[in-house]
Amino acid sequence: MQKIKLFSLALLFLACCALPACEQSDSDSSGGTTIMFIVGLGLFMLFLVRLSFSNGAKEEQDNFKEILQKANNGKEIIFQMNQENAQDAILNDIEQLKNNQQKVDYPPISFVAIDFETANKEYTSICYIGLAVYEQGKLVDTKSWFVRPYPFRFLVSFTDIHGIGKEDVEDCPKFKGIWEELKLYIKDRLIVAHNADFDIGCLEAILSYSKIEKPAYEVACTLKMSRKFLNLTNYKLPTVAKYFEIPLKHHDALSDAVACGEILLRIAKQESLQTNEKVLASKWYKNK
Repeated sequence: MQKIKLFSLALLFLACCALPACEQSDSDSSGGTTIMFIVGLGLFMLFLVRLSFSNGAKEEQDNFKEILQKANNGKEIIFQMNQENAQDAILNDIEQLKNNQQKVDYPPISFVAIDFETANKEYTSICYIGLAVYEQGKLVDTKSWFVRPYPFRFLVSFTDIHGIGKEDVEDCPKFKGIWEELKLYIKDRLIVAHNADFDIGCLEAILSYSKIEKPAYEVACTLKMSRKFLNLTNYKLPTVAKYFEIPLKHHDALSDAVACGEILLRIAKQESLQTNEKVLASKWYKNK
C-alpha cells in the first residue's frame, strides 16, 4: 500500500513538470497529444490513489476486526477465570463453615437448604440449582446442577443478575434428567429456602410441567423467620447473611443455599426454636 502511494506521488510530480512544456508547445501539432497524455496520466494517478486508500481502509478494517476478536476472546477468558475463581472461593467458604461448626453447638436440626436461579420470569425456567444438606445441625454435603430451562429463553436482566446465559446450559440436561438424583436429597425431608414461596414455587411448577409426581416433603422459610426475629433494614438474603457474618456470593445457587442453611441454624440457636422438622414447617411456611 505504501509503495502505491509513493508511485502515485511520483506520477503527480512528472505531470507538474510536463505542464509548462505543454503550454509552450500549444501551437505545435504535438500539443494536443501532450495534453491528452497528461490528462490520461492524471486520471490513472487518481485511480491509483483511490485504490491505495481503498486497500488501506480494508486493511485497517481487517486489523480492527482482529483486535476486536482478540479483545472478545480476552473478555471470555477473563470471565471463565472469574467463574472458576468464584467457585473456588465458594468451596473454600463451605469448608470454613464446616470447620466453624465444630466449635459451635447449633440445634440438632436435619434439613436440606435449596435455591433456584431462573432464566426468565417463568417459574419453570430453572437454569441452576444449589443444595446444602444438614444433619443434626452440621453441614455434611453440597450439590449443584446446571439445567436447560423451559422455556429456553434468557432475559438479559436475569443473566445480568446471575451470570448464566444460553451458552452455559444449552448442552445441559433438562430437569427430568437430574430429577432422580435431586429427589434422593429432598424426599421425606424438611426443605428450607429464603423466600420459600419462590423456590418451592419453582420446584412444584417444573414438577407439574414435567408430569412428575410430587414427593412428600416439609418446608420452612428463613425469610419469614428473619422478619419475625431480626430487626434489620430489610430481610434480603445478603442483608441477613451479612448480619450473621455468613460468606455469600449472592445469586450463585450453591452459595445462596448454604447461606440459607446457616441462617436457619443461627436463628434457631438465637431463639431456642424447636428442632422438630414438622413443627418448623408448620410455623414457618404454611401458617405465616
